Amino acid sequence: IIFNMKQVLLYILLACSLFMVSCGSDPLDVDTSTIEVQPFKIERLEQDLFAFDTNNVDGFTKKMQTKYGKFYPLFISGIINNGGVADSSYAFRLKQFISDKDMKAVYADCQKTYSDLTFLEQDFREVFKRHKYHFPEKNNPKVITMMSGFNQSFVYADSTLAIGLEMKKKKKSVFYQMLAM
Repeated sequence: IIFNMKQVLLYILLACSLFMVSCGSDPLDVDTSTIEVQPFKIERLEQDLFAFDTNNVDGFTKKMQTKYGKFYPLFISGIINNGGVADSSYAFRLKQFISDKDMKAVYADCQKTYSDLTFLEQDFREVFKRHKYHFPEKNNPKVITMMSGFNQSFVYADSTLAIGLEMKKKKKSVFYQMLAM
């Protein structure tokens, strides 16, 4: 299931509001200094995708499915709307997506802007500490970045949180103006 960002934020805001109203103190004001979280690295699906070896579709697909699990077929079919990995036009449509001049330009711009995601990893480390404090039995999601073709800002599916980098550019992007977003 894919939720749009407004729905996700609305549910989070509602849950936090109800939680805070039901308690006398601020439950979000917690000391996380002693909480340990596993080190992690944000994985770059968009970099793997744009490094696609068009001469080895089967090998590339297996590598992507191994690395990104069930999220990769969802990405192909539900996010970039490319049929599916078993679709007869999968290779053609994937090549078309990564060779599109606009997508290549957006990809290059995002790689320039987001070449180093250390700042985001540090932010998520704090988020994961808070998550562990409130939900100690739950695992943190795998965090990845992607190029969604201007379809999604965030996607949470199959224990993976994906961030659409091109959607973070907003008003700074000529493509937003072209899409009238």
